[in-house]
Amino acid sequence: MARAENEYTLDSVRQALVRQEDTIVFGLIERAKFPFNFHTYDKNYLQSPGFCGSLIEFVVQHSETVQAKAGRYENPEENPFFPENLWPSLVPSYPFTKVIHYNRYDFLIFTAHINFRIHSSTCLKRF
Repeated sequence: MARAENEYTLDSVRQALVRQEDTIVFGLIERAKFPFNFHTYDKNYLQSPGFCGSLIEFVVQHSETVQAKAGRYENPEENPFFPENLWPSLVPSYPFTKVIHYNRYDFLIFTAHINFRIHSSTCLKRF
């Protein structure tokens, strides 16, 4: 039986997480090759008209602006660092599959568990 490429299984999610973890670790190793650059994070170092912040904030905000125009943040799995500065997407939206579904029962079970723990600990303190 042929499987759809966008079908989510436990194995496909596990493989995606492993790839993401490898990417993050590789990025950290690559970044460790460079010494700390104080000026990059100094809010008073960059003198750009109309912008108040560090060089890294400048780069990230402008990168996110370009990526937002290209439709990156239309995907519910993508989250910008500076959502207040995003421009609307210039490309047509894509019907993304909803991966995480809100489950009301999990929340109720979690709430009941917390209430039970609080109630139990209060009762035990009385005696």
